[in-house]
Amino acid sequence: MKDASGAVREREYRPDVDGLRAVAILSVVLFHTGVPCLSGGFTGVDIFFVISGYLIGGHIHADLLRGTFSYLKFYQRRAKRILPALYVVLATLLVIGYFLFAPFEFLRLSEYTIAATTSSSNVLLWLKESYFDPQAEGNPLLMTWSLGVEEQFYLLIPLLMVLLSRLRQRLVLPLIGLVIGVSFTLAWLQLGLHPTAVFYSLHTRAWELAVGVALAMLESKASRLPLHNRGTAANVLAGAGAGLVLASFSMIKATTPFPGPAALPSVIGGALLVATGGSWINRRLLSWPAVVFIGRISYSWYLWHWPLLALLRMFGGDIPPLSWGLGASLVSFGLAVSSYYLVERPFRASKSAPVPLLCRYAMVSLALVGVSVLIYRTNGIEKRSPVMASIERIKQSRQSDPCAADDGETVPNLSSSCVGAAASDNKVALWGDSHAEAIASVLRARTLEQGYVMEEFVKLRCPPLLGAARNGSTHPQHIQQCIAYNDNVLRTLVADDTVKVVMLEASWGVSFNPLENRDQLVPAGGQVLTTSSQARSALVLETSLRKTLESLRASGKQVVVFGDFPFFEVNPVWRLRTRGNATRQRLFYFLRGSSDSSDPGSDQVRDNTPDGRRARQLLMQTATSVPGVTYWDPRKRLCISEDTCLYRDGDVPYFVDDNHVTPQGAMKGLEGWSLPKAQ
Repeated sequence: MKDASGAVREREYRPDVDGLRAVAILSVVLFHTGVPCLSGGFTGVDIFFVISGYLIGGHIHADLLRGTFSYLKFYQRRAKRILPALYVVLATLLVIGYFLFAPFEFLRLSEYTIAATTSSSNVLLWLKESYFDPQAEGNPLLMTWSLGVEEQFYLLIPLLMVLLSRLRQRLVLPLIGLVIGVSFTLAWLQLGLHPTAVFYSLHTRAWELAVGVALAMLESKASRLPLHNRGTAANVLAGAGAGLVLASFSMIKATTPFPGPAALPSVIGGALLVATGGSWINRRLLSWPAVVFIGRISYSWYLWHWPLLALLRMFGGDIPPLSWGLGASLVSFGLAVSSYYLVERPFRASKSAPVPLLCRYAMVSLALVGVSVLIYRTNGIEKRSPVMASIERIKQSRQSDPCAADDGETVPNLSSSCVGAAASDNKVALWGDSHAEAIASVLRARTLEQGYVMEEFVKLRCPPLLGAARNGSTHPQHIQQCIAYNDNVLRTLVADDTVKVVMLEASWGVSFNPLENRDQLVPAGGQVLTTSSQARSALVLETSLRKTLESLRASGKQVVVFGDFPFFEVNPVWRLRTRGNATRQRLFYFLRGSSDSSDPGSDQVRDNTPDGRRARQLLMQTATSVPGVTYWDPRKRLCISEDTCLYRDGDVPYFVDDNHVTPQGAMKGLEGWSLPKAQ
């Protein structure tokens, strides 16, 4: 802002902005902890982006107006603010990983440590896993994606603002507005096609940060932004901002297409609260000392809370109950307070000149990258646990299948690797979801031995059902795309007389599992079914499966339906990793409340519920009621009782997670099966 003489004043500290930080961090932490009624708590990160844009853009703009802006000093301030606490967290995780992580887990940690150190976590996550994927819950450095976005923003925004100010000062604000419009439009247009890229990318998040920058620039012109004064307008707008923020916390869900238009409430709400510094909400609530303190330690809390929750999942073998999550959040709060006083404040008070200070930080970064590269090149230092390394190599042998249709795709892959390189009059086809993908390599070899060429039609989270789909994907158009994909597969199969047998496999029973409400079956054009509508879900399964089977039989195909593979209560891979580490084993049984350290290679399944048994019975009855259809139940080979199934044979794993088999698991489940004789 300018004073009466027109000189640019130093920006005053605003406790209410720290209070808004507290609101953002509390929403994120409680969302990750699993607190009910905060399904959109992750939108607190969007508020952080607005605050960052406001503070960083404001400092740059003020320095430019005074003619004192320096790139070195800018990056010196950013390094002192971000890097020390981040380094401590990364180093701590590497030490924990050395003693407690299995080789592949340690290798994965090294990848993300390199990405976090080089400000590219968001890019790596975009390439590897969605923020809402179950596997992401065990990634201790998942939270660094937002740091990647901000640090990339820090590289670009000074250059942009300096360049624009040298051209013509009055053009800076309009061009920042153009950045907002273009970035938001890109996010909106790409959301339906590339939701993961939109979530993680700077170019689709830049509008949130740029809103804060624009707000800071407007604030520098006091005549245009009088809302820091007390008055009715400030109170009304602050109330509207608070309402928008709270609405985003409670109404947005993991399945909501984000961060396009759905991010507007949190971004606009956060911007209104930043703009209305004179309102009662800002002066009384957001400036309350306890709230301000939480805001001050919010960065350290953000860094510490997620690794603790991820470690709970890794060592406890499952999603931790709410009480565990709250306990971990309190512990991480204590670590954040310590980090703030012992790390953040001392390093921010450093008086070192920019060049030597930045060189020291660069050396620490190189050291972290060097150690991580060593870990990566030695496959997670696998000599720490050679047996587990061998097991994990088997697990990792099930790579992503190129034949599997990705989100956004509605046409099957008809390349030679998926439908057979050689022409043949004897073909079989495998059609299904990720459970079909898991057994594809074994079926391909088995059918080849019997003189058939196998075609593969697989789409993840998309069972081979005509006119129905599961709603368990975060992709906004998954249901329609799954139904369209299956229609295209059926047309392809019906038109090919050389395909004699069609094999169907899917995670059939997941829609009946009370713990998987997000995976309910949805008929074409229908509404998502609720947890109390298991009868409707059963009707959808029976009707859609029968339609699929009868359509295939009408075209002269023989059909094989494979039943469900077991669905374990505890991820078998966690069991296997626990076996090879005594300290981790003690932690595991402490967290699970058990002292039994025996491991017979079998475990309890979570699908032996009345609904799970009903789903299997319904599947078998529907399949066998259609002439020319045979049914094979892999549980008869993998399970030793209704509620206990094998997950390994010695050091050979049968499962890669709690429900997908390895090739060895597929061979065990299909032991004794062969193709039906041609009719």
